[in-house]
Amino acid sequence: MKINGTCLTMVKNDSEAILISLKDSAGLPVNFALGDVVYLTIAEINQNTGALTQIYQFSTTLASVTNEATINIPKGGTASLSANKRYKYDIQWSSVAGRKTIIPYSDFNVIAEVTTNG
Repeated sequence: MKINGTCLTMVKNDSEAILISLKDSAGLPVNFALGDVVYLTIAEINQNTGALTQIYQFSTTLASVTNEATINIPKGGTASLSANKRYKYDIQWSSVAGRKTIIPYSDFNVIAEVTTNG
């Protein structure tokens, strides 16, 4: 996976682990609480209308108080994505205080895989 600002580029069909951490306005770590959920949602952009259609959602539920959450995209989790289409993603945090957007929708690019066996 390649990260450029908030733009993510991923090889189609590969597995990835995305580490999410939060900091407050002073730059200090913010802890997730037990039971908080962090979501990564991928949507396809309709080329004609610009409308977004959610096609994948990956999440992790925190089992302890920590300042990091890992979202795992399993091998094959992006198998139906095409390198010829435009996608967006966002990352949201759902806590007892409500849902907050961590990363507003940004580009999610897929590049073709070269090796398809092994």
